[in-house]
Amino acid sequence: MTLFIATLLSSCTYTNPGFPEELRQYLPYEKGQVLTFKNADSTQQFTINELIVDKEEKVSWNCKCQRDHARLYFSTNNQLTCQIYAISNTQYYESKIDITILLKGKTLTKRILCDPFSENIDKDLSDTLLINNEQNDLTIVKNKGITEFTINGMKWTLVE
Repeated sequence: MTLFIATLLSSCTYTNPGFPEELRQYLPYEKGQVLTFKNADSTQQFTINELIVDKEEKVSWNCKCQRDHARLYFSTNNQLTCQIYAISNTQYYESKIDITILLKGKTLTKRILCDPFSENIDKDLSDTLLINNEQNDLTIVKNKGITEFTINGMKWTLVE
């Protein structure tokens, strides 16, 4: 009987979600990619030196590695990091997308209340995401990524 229960428990699995491909389209970056922005006077480059995108994975049921979210994270060589959590917690009936961007010492955040793992996520989100905090803002466009930002009143635009 003990062997049967141990076999039954070890054969149960849970699938941790991968970061939704539909959301990945908003920051379609690759490691090593260089992002160039300009303003009226100068140009600034950010090189993606770290990129983490959670993949779907199966784990044992009741394993401490179970998660109700998937994450996309990237950092650059100078003063730009971004973290997006796609969260769907059925226990608390909470579905959302949390975006946090640290840019030149300023933190910009946005919470979008929708199910990031929904088959209709494309219809729930617009092609352009605007993130505003005080006098700083940032624009993310689907299939392009960050297209412009304003920090301390200085506007920078992506050079394509």
